[in-house]
Amino acid sequence: MRSRLDGVVLEANARGSVRNVHFLLDGVAIADDTTYPYTLGAEVNRSRSLRAWAATPIGRSFTLGVTVEGPGGRNVSGVWCMQFA
Repeated sequence: MRSRLDGVVLEANARGSVRNVHFLLDGVAIADDTTYPYTLGAEVNRSRSLRAWAATPIGRSFTLGVTVEGPGGRNVSGVWCMQFA
């Protein structure tokens, strides 16, 4: 990360048969990703270089929720309380 104002890259380390990865910020859906690596941010020109998540909340606490949707409707979820100074 070049500067904290650029944001951060957050990656869901999910492998195997993944249909979708859902990201939530403070309980509100903000992004879905169906292509590995599953990230908030963006892959740059399919180069596997990652661009930072520009909407990263800086200087306040927030909750980040991630739900990994697998085959047959099987879901695995996690929630983290985070703060980037």
